Amino acid sequence: TGTWGGIKQYLYKLKQRLRMSINIYKSLLNYLDPHLALDLIDFLEENKVFDQNLVQILKIKTLARTKMFDYALEIIGQLNSEIKEREEIKKLQQELNEQKESTSKIIGGSKAQSEPLLKKIDARYQELQQQHSGTGKLVFGFEERPAELTKDIIESAIIYSRYMYDAGEYPEALKNALALYYLVEDEQQKQNLLWGQLYSEMLVEGKRDDALETIRILKSKLDQSTQGSQMYSFANRAYLIHAGLFLYFSKDLKDKEITQLVELMSDENQLSVIQLTCPYLLRYLTAAVVLSKGAQLSDTFNLNTIANLIQKGVCNYNDCLTEFINAVFRDFNFELARETIRRFDDELKTDFFLAPHIAILKNSCQQLIFETYCKIHRTLDIKMVAEYIGGSVEDAEIWIINLLRSANLEAKIDSDKGIINITNEPFNVYERILNLSLIHISEPTRLLSISYAVFCLKKKNCYIFIIYLV
Repeated sequence: TGTWGGIKQYLYKLKQRLRMSINIYKSLLNYLDPHLALDLIDFLEENKVFDQNLVQILKIKTLARTKMFDYALEIIGQLNSEIKEREEIKKLQQELNEQKESTSKIIGGSKAQSEPLLKKIDARYQELQQQHSGTGKLVFGFEERPAELTKDIIESAIIYSRYMYDAGEYPEALKNALALYYLVEDEQQKQNLLWGQLYSEMLVEGKRDDALETIRILKSKLDQSTQGSQMYSFANRAYLIHAGLFLYFSKDLKDKEITQLVELMSDENQLSVIQLTCPYLLRYLTAAVVLSKGAQLSDTFNLNTIANLIQKGVCNYNDCLTEFINAVFRDFNFELARETIRRFDDELKTDFFLAPHIAILKNSCQQLIFETYCKIHRTLDIKMVAEYIGGSVEDAEIWIINLLRSANLEAKIDSDKGIINITNEPFNVYERILNLSLIHISEPTRLLSISYAVFCLKKKNCYIFIIYLV
């Protein structure tokens, strides 16, 4: 009976994890450009996350939102006969053929009307490419505004360029978007063209740095914009964060860029988007802060901030990452935190953004446990650490020394006794106030401690000494 109960509990948890993955992917696909979504769907197909027939249907429906008609029809042709005969697939196939024919006529007219301008854009682009140093985003401009440039011609060029992007011709779309941005005068059109630049740069090889710059420009414009409704602003911010996930969670993680992702997601406006429309993004914000050492030490936003968001229920979301933060920074239950880390492989291996970084996440979380433990306990048993990392005593000593360096902690190793004594390091006063929650203390003691901290600040004292009552 006990064994059967364990199996039932395991199957229940497995079902819950699968349901969570489905919900996250459904939400992600709502906010991702369909061309970016195709990479995510390919990941689902390669890793056999869901039923393969369902994934193929999802790919067809995503392609239907683009102008890659031939590709979509080709995939329909590869479906097994049972699925191909479904009414929804037959209807979709018919719609794709009709759209292909009608779009060809519309785009032909737009291209003909805007062709003189497009040729000038191409010539100017080639000229600027030769002059470009190769560093920084290409600034497109004409020495003289093209003659006989009418609003209709610009509109036709925009329609054609959008079609080129939808058809998968990303370099052509990028070139036109760069030029048209400097030719249009309407601010809304400018912003739309910036979005076109961003998505094209993300999909053109070698343009990743340009995309990072464009995403910062878009963020700045959204912060300054007073146009549109609050819902419109929320939607654009959500699209920007999702694009950021693709850019910053690249296979080769860079500390500086991960910190930029934290900055992108953690200001007041962006947090409101996460709270109200995309609570699952808390997973990626938490992962970014864990992976970014600089973000962890930030005075304005760090893991304590996330722990407070989780505790207050600001975001209605929970997974292995948020449970880890709660275990370490609120419950100080390090054994539970270790058990949570063991779940990372199962729960994150199906996550498109985090799967490549599971090993780094696990290592970073182990460091967090160690650092937090050292701030509470001043003596460490080396054998206990060796068991924790699954190595020898010598391995444990090396592991501890490396972590002490990275955490800026001072310690003395007593090899005879097999212990490590953590020395009292001079904490930054503000950081110490932020971390008061590391020990459960009474409210009067907490207030007294803060008062004394303020007193030390006024006296410009670089140390703060707080007596904790246990």
